[in-house]
Amino acid sequence: MNTAEKDKELITQAVNHISKELIGLSHKIHNNPEMGFNEFKASKWLTEFLKSRGFKIKQGVCRSEERRVGKECRSRWSPYH
Repeated sequence: MNTAEKDKELITQAVNHISKELIGLSHKIHNNPEMGFNEFKASKWLTEFLKSRGFKIKQGVCRSEERRVGKECRSRWSPYH
């Protein structure tokens, strides 16, 4: 087994290990719809989920004080702008 195959297997195992939590999070987000570029609840829940697993999260990267998405941020990650 080469390195890529080993990595794929490790990732698959990790995702399978938390699959119920991921599905629950997905359902929570789906059941609480928010308008585009105003996904504050979903962002909070995803941030909490990732932090609880040791991820370092940098918040507020593409939001101004007025809670609007900056044009420069949208153009970097959105296929719609």
